[in-house]
Amino acid sequence: MKPDATALLNSLLKLSALRQGSKIITTKKNFISGTGFTGGVASIAGMAVTAGGSVVAVAGSISVSMAGVGEIAVNLPMAIAASGNMVGDTSRFMDEKAKAEAEDYGNTTAKDWIGKLDELAKAAPISIPESAKTSVQSKIGYEQIKYSWDNGVYKYEIRWHTRTPGAPADQKNTWIVERTTHGNATGQIKTRHIYTQKKEWVKKYDWQEALRAYQKGVASDAQRLLLESGHWKAP
Repeated sequence: MKPDATALLNSLLKLSALRQGSKIITTKKNFISGTGFTGGVASIAGMAVTAGGSVVAVAGSISVSMAGVGEIAVNLPMAIAASGNMVGDTSRFMDEKAKAEAEDYGNTTAKDWIGKLDELAKAAPISIPESAKTSVQSKIGYEQIKYSWDNGVYKYEIRWHTRTPGAPADQKNTWIVERTTHGNATGQIKTRHIYTQKKEWVKKYDWQEALRAYQKGVASDAQRLLLESGHWKAP
C-alpha cells in the first residue's frame, strides 16, 4: 500500500501544504498551480506544462513531474509524488549546456578575442565607446586587452586580463576599470581612481597599497575586500 501523500509531504517538507481538490502544492520556495490534471495547464516558474501528459518542466534545480491524477511532485531536491512515488534527484535534469558554459566562463585567452574586441567590450562593467583605442598585450605571466578613451574631463582605461601571477588560485579572467581626472591650471589635481563592484571610485593609491600588502601576505580584511571588489568577473 502506498503511503498517504499528504502525510508524506508534510513529514518531509514541513513547510509544505497539499490540497488535492484544487491541485495546489506550496513550499517555502516553490508554487505550483493548475486548472486540472487531465488536459489542464500548470505554471512552474514561468514555464507552462500540460498536466496528465508525463511532462517534466525544469527551472534551475526545481523540476515538476505530472503523470496523471494526483501525481504532482516538487523536487527539493528529492521529489515525492502526491501518489507516494519517489521521483528522483533534480540534479539530473540540469541544463548541461548552461552548466558547461558557466564553468568555462572566464577561461578565454587574448587569442580567443582577436577580431572580436567589440564583442568583448560589451561585457565590460561600464560602457566602452566605439571610438576607444584598443591594444592586445602579452605581459609577464598573463595576457591583457586594454580599452582607453578620453572625454576631456576624464581619461578611462579598462583592462581585461587573465589570472595574474600571485592572484588567488581560483581567480579567472577579470576586468579592472581605472579613471584619471585631469589636472588643470585652476587647481584641479590629477587623480586616479579604481571602480569597484560597490559602484564606488576608490583612490588608486589605496588600491596599490592593498596590492602591495597582499603581495607581502599582510593585507587586512578591508584590503582583501577592496581587491576582490575591484576585480570584475570577465569572460
